Amino acid sequence: MFNFRKIKKLSDVEKSQSFCMLPWVHLYLNTQGKVTPCCISPWSEEIELGDINKKPLDSIWNDTPMKDLRKNMLRDRKNSGCWQCYLNEENGLKSKRLLSNQLYQHKFDWVKSTKNNGLSPDSKPIYWDIRISNLCNFKCRICGHHSSSKLYDEAKELGTLSFKDRVHYSINDLDDVLLQLEPHFSDLEEIYFAGGEPLIMPEHYRILNLLIKKGKKHIKLRYATNFSQYEFKGQSIFELWNQFEDVYVYASLDGSYERGEYQRKGQKWENVLENKKRLSEICPHVKFLITPTISVFNVQHLPSFHKEWVELGLIQADDMMPHVLKNPDIYDIRILPTEIKKQVESAYTDHLTWLKTFDGEGLLKLNMVKQEFESCIQYMWSEDRSELQEKFKENCDQLDQMRKETTLDIFPELITILKG
Repeated sequence: MFNFRKIKKLSDVEKSQSFCMLPWVHLYLNTQGKVTPCCISPWSEEIELGDINKKPLDSIWNDTPMKDLRKNMLRDRKNSGCWQCYLNEENGLKSKRLLSNQLYQHKFDWVKSTKNNGLSPDSKPIYWDIRISNLCNFKCRICGHHSSSKLYDEAKELGTLSFKDRVHYSINDLDDVLLQLEPHFSDLEEIYFAGGEPLIMPEHYRILNLLIKKGKKHIKLRYATNFSQYEFKGQSIFELWNQFEDVYVYASLDGSYERGEYQRKGQKWENVLENKKRLSEICPHVKFLITPTISVFNVQHLPSFHKEWVELGLIQADDMMPHVLKNPDIYDIRILPTEIKKQVESAYTDHLTWLKTFDGEGLLKLNMVKQEFESCIQYMWSEDRSELQEKFKENCDQLDQMRKETTLDIFPELITILKG
């Protein structure tokens, strides 16, 4: 059993396969009002830490489920909700666990003050990830109704509704929750906005204006956005971002032109290009990264997509940070036939050679980008999930019929799966 009193520095626990800083600094709230360890920890009764609509935040923060989570992490006991981080690390991919340990190591004193029962008297939520609602203007192929209101009708027809309402809000009384959070404003360091689509949520703009009113312009703002629009009811997000010192936009772009528009249904590719140019002109200090989700659909074209944006001068070579899709499993790249996997490996090997031409240019994230492409190959070969190909084909046929489009027209390279 881990002796809490011997914790003196991060290195005491950094070799642990399960320790993560998040339970000491992070508040994640899903679109159903449930508090879970983080955004990639899928909800279940087993891993739920509390319900913001049933219990005050301060009670949840040091309630038994949260204390147990901290204890287990300090004793190197794996948490079932953290399986994606464990899987990523097994395959050399970046993980939220390790990134969080690096970003929040300056708060390790809060870990050291943890009691044997998991109570952390000093810690507080200084990193918020509150999924306000599932309100969205896109119908992404890899998404679900839990994260997009636009998918309601399709999910209802397919029998996969996440909840009965088209738009589902995480918080019943936003005024009350903001009041609960107000004592933590002085220590707040970061807010991560996602959705749904945060840039069309009125609550998001309310929070930004509240931060500005309180003079909290140093707060780190991070966005997962489809980057489809920058104005909402007379407010320009670009003008608001100009009032903050540290803003990152993680653009959910999975491909260009018709490939991108297929994967992110509702996207207009020319609008994406125009929005990026306007962002650079109006908010040159805002950091912009493309964060594609690597799936069956785009894995073969991601290198050319990356190269295209670099050669157009829209990003630098280290401004693409891909992550490999794990769920839904029918879109997992491990379902691909062996022959396609070989083609992907060859294309990624060539792309890595191209990325090496940027060595020495001072691109701080370049090594991480190269590692993700390398690890993608490793992950792809880690398991044969070809038994899911038929299920993938059936899903494509169903959605093609609903959307009056044809997957094979956009991705002819998938013919062996779609016609096999």
